Order: sequence, then structure tokens, then C-alpha cells
Amino acid sequence: VNGLIADIAAKQHPMGSIPQKIGDVYNLSMDIQRRNTEGITPVLPVLAELDAVTDKSQWSAALGKAMDYSLWAMYVDADAMNSSMNILNAYQAGFALGEKSYYFDQDEHTQHIRAEYLLHIEKMFTLFGIDNAADKAATVLRLETRLADAAFSNVELRDPVANYNKMSIEELQQLVPQVDWASYFSAMNIAPDSLSVGQIRHLQEAGKMLAEESIEDMKTLFQWQIIDGSASFLTEEIFMQNFEFYGRTLSGRQEPTPLWKRAVGMVNGTLGEAVGQMYVAQYFPEENKERMLELVKNLQIALGERIQALEWMSDETKAKALDKLNTFTVKIGYPDKWRDYTALE
Repeated sequence: VNGLIADIAAKQHPMGSIPQKIGDVYNLSMDIQRRNTEGITPVLPVLAELDAVTDKSQWSAALGKAMDYSLWAMYVDADAMNSSMNILNAYQAGFALGEKSYYFDQDEHTQHIRAEYLLHIEKMFTLFGIDNAADKAATVLRLETRLADAAFSNVELRDPVANYNKMSIEELQQLVPQVDWASYFSAMNIAPDSLSVGQIRHLQEAGKMLAEESIEDMKTLFQWQIIDGSASFLTEEIFMQNFEFYGRTLSGRQEPTPLWKRAVGMVNGTLGEAVGQMYVAQYFPEENKERMLELVKNLQIALGERIQALEWMSDETKAKALDKLNTFTVKIGYPDKWRDYTALE
């Protein structure tokens, strides 16, 4: 895949074409000199938008608009109780260490990680030229700990029933009244009539924080989330400080992922199906897909015949089994309709 992308990136392509977009993302990702020269400049507009919040009533719309900071995550997935439709999900977020035990366990190793995390936050604020870095780091850890205290542990997150709480938007407004959910969803440009709140206690605590904590302290937390989220894409110094904590201290890795692998990952994350389209054109011709589709179709026919011939299964159960077999979605190699990246600049 790297060879394919690097070959595309080394050539000139018409503006707006898929190869041009692939090449641009790859070359931008590989251009360390440009990143070092630009410093934190690419992030300044995002920090300025956050700084424009001057009243707590603005948090709802600001969080709905933001792509770089939040106290919870929103995503769309298949409805766990009705697989024929998708549903909006609210999920716990806002604490960078991920697992709540990192904030509360008192063993020596965990205390060391917390101490190193505090230093890391301070160093990153300093690299971004933000004053009072030590005080801000303490604020971040305090607020993240508050969020983590209300969150589910990794074990609790395994319970599918406890993590599915479907409700109307009116019920959500009653559950977390500190957020103006109409403003929030309007800023997201969506209009859901319902959603599933994965972890109710966490979302309620997030709402209370928006009402109870000062604007400046919440801005500090959100500044940190912007810094933390952008660290992998900025200067070498910022990238390495980020790796020093998350890679070496937290994960035990000794060396960061090579730049070319990170660049390939960026292209795949941004233009995944476009890369796939280029890949199958070279390595998986249409006749190969047709051959595999025919093979799977024959398997389905054979399985249907075996179901019909079963002596221990009732006719009613056979009908259900055949219905299930006939709704089987066959995915071979690549989709019949590729994702359209025309609007992506």
C-alpha cells in the first residue's frame, strides 16, 4: 500500500482527481520541514474559536460545533435492539487516559503514570506558548478525574444492556438540563428524534460540570483536548513529547511508528475507499471478484439444500433459517458502489 501511495504521490494529477487527493494528503503528512516551520499556527484558529466563548450559555452550541474538544462522544451505529436501523449514540469521553482506574488506583505504577501525565500536560502547554502551564495541568487533571469518577470502568463497558439507554430528545433534556440540546444538535446540523445514552451517570456529570465549573477552567480542559488531539500532526518536538508519554511511559514502546507508516495511516484514514479503489485496480481485477461471488452463491445454495433436508428441524424453523440465509450480505473485495470524495478538498 505504501508503494502504491508513494508512486501516486510522486506524480502530478489533475486537480480534484482521486490520485491528486491521495498524493496531497501523503505529501503533506511526510513534509516534516513544513510542520516544523508552521509550528502551532494551524491550531490557532481552533483555540481562538474556543476563546470566543464568554458565557456558560454558549457551551451547548460550542460543543455541538466543535470537532476538537468535548466531554462526551457522539456517533451513529446500528441500533443494538433493532438492527434494521441506525441510532445516534452518546458515549463517555473527555478523560485522556481512557480507563478510569488510572485516575484512582494507588499502586506505585499507577501513581507514577499520573505524575508523568501531569508533567506531560505541563510540557505541552509550554510548547504551545500558554502561560501558567503547571496550574493549567493541575486543572486538567482535576476535571478529568471528576469525569472519570462518573464513568464506567472497562469491565462495566462490556455489559450491553447497561450501555443501551434509548430515549427521546425531550427525555434527554430532562436527564441533562444543563445542556441546551436543541442548540447542540442544531450546531451539529442534525435533527435526531431519539438516541441511546451509553453511560447516563457520566453524561449527567458532564452537564453538571458545564454549569458548576468556571468558564476559564472548562476552557483549560478544552485547550488541553485541542493540544492533545493535534500533537501527532505538528512539529517534531511536539510529536516526540506526545510519544514520550503515550508511547513510552503509558505503553512501553521504545520507538515511534516510522513517518511513512503514519503518512499511510493518514491517507487510509482520510481517503480509505479511494486507496482501496486504486489497490483493487492493480491487484484484484473484476473477474476475480465475480469468481468469488459465484463461489459464495454456490455455498449459499448448498446450505439452503442442506437446511431443507434436515430431519430434526421443523418446517417453521426451516423457513426462519432460509429467511436468515437469504438476508446474508455478501462482501467480496470491495463495494459495488465506491464512496464519493468529490466534495473533499
